[in-house]
Amino acid sequence: MRSFLRYLILLSIMLAVTCLVVPRRFDIEFPRQPGPDFDRQMRKTYIDILDENKTDIVLIGDSTLRLATDPASFRNSQKKESRTLTFPARLPRSGILS
Repeated sequence: MRSFLRYLILLSIMLAVTCLVVPRRFDIEFPRQPGPDFDRQMRKTYIDILDENKTDIVLIGDSTLRLATDPASFRNSQKKESRTLTFPARLPRSGILS
């Protein structure tokens, strides 16, 4: 019983260090806001793309969207111009959406 109590105490301390000390030490925002990080240039780039194509519907998602949808079939079924913007689940700040 004593070893189990020692284990719980050590586990609690390690959890506290992981959740409190590590993010502050390495300047990590925790918990992080969900979703990708879009800077102003990236937003402008995609707004320009959407304006050029006169897009009516925009599907935004990660690799699941890219693998699960057929843009041509979707466009034909909706009878509207659509665009699919996919990106990795964790987008680096300097990353480019595909």
